[in-house]
Amino acid sequence: MSLKNDVRKPSDVELFDHPFVAILSLFIYRAPAATGSGIIDPDYYWHLSYGDWILDNGRLPTADFWSWTMEGKAYRLTQWLGEVVMALANRAGGEVGTSVLAALLICLTLTCSYRAARCYLDNRLAALAVAAGCNAILVSLSCRPHQFTHLGLACLTWIIAAYMTTGLRKPLYWIAPLFALWVNLHGGYAVGLAYLWMLVGAIAADNFVRNECAGILSSCAPLGWAALAGTLATLMNPYGWGAWQYAMEIANLKSSSAGIVDEWAATSIKGDVGFNFFIVTTTMFACMIASVKRPSSDQCCVRLR
Repeated sequence: MSLKNDVRKPSDVELFDHPFVAILSLFIYRAPAATGSGIIDPDYYWHLSYGDWILDNGRLPTADFWSWTMEGKAYRLTQWLGEVVMALANRAGGEVGTSVLAALLICLTLTCSYRAARCYLDNRLAALAVAAGCNAILVSLSCRPHQFTHLGLACLTWIIAAYMTTGLRKPLYWIAPLFALWVNLHGGYAVGLAYLWMLVGAIAADNFVRNECAGILSSCAPLGWAALAGTLATLMNPYGWGAWQYAMEIANLKSSSAGIVDEWAATSIKGDVGFNFFIVTTTMFACMIASVKRPSSDQCCVRLR
């Protein structure tokens, strides 16, 4: 037999490698889980009802009619597309449909995180371990629009990691389309923009610390222009600038700052989510300290995603 026939193509190796099998196994395990459908989360029915209403009426609501305290008040449904996707999944397969959607979003988030880690790690299993460790809490999430934000952050990190490790600007072209879609899926796009601009600032600070002030502009320009394009892309929603106004209104609510709404409260180490975050970040910084090559400020921002 010829040796030529024994050589596997790179595409074959990528398709059936360990990370692919692990993520596929997670999907098979998670997709039929009833808890993933969202039925145990009261907000699930609110999101689903709005999605169904939009599909039935072919337009966005202008007033809040699912609230006990704010009924009839003017309302901007900025995450309308995320709720429409949920409604479509529910119409296609009921509770199983939304459970499959939740599992799909989790696996896509893990895949993007894995690809981002692969930009820095040659070992596939090590990259998978990083992706799984940073996203382990997502496995317990039920179907809701906030899952699109986790996916958006993972995609953004992959884009930035690809740019920073190769120096090629082509990956940055995906930032504007990403935010144009993200702004209609969930309000967490604001976190993505904050992360992006923070990274631009970190690159500038890193150049300043290294006494390379003359190169600050050239170093920040590619990512800075991409961040500006991403910011402007968020205006591509039914409300235009109104989406930003609504985000600022939510941020200024007393219930937001006081932590009255549990999921808006600051992360605390006393809770499961906060404790897991503490463990992951502590381990990450310990690895940075032990590393032979010290990470730059912008690399720290990428890892903090």
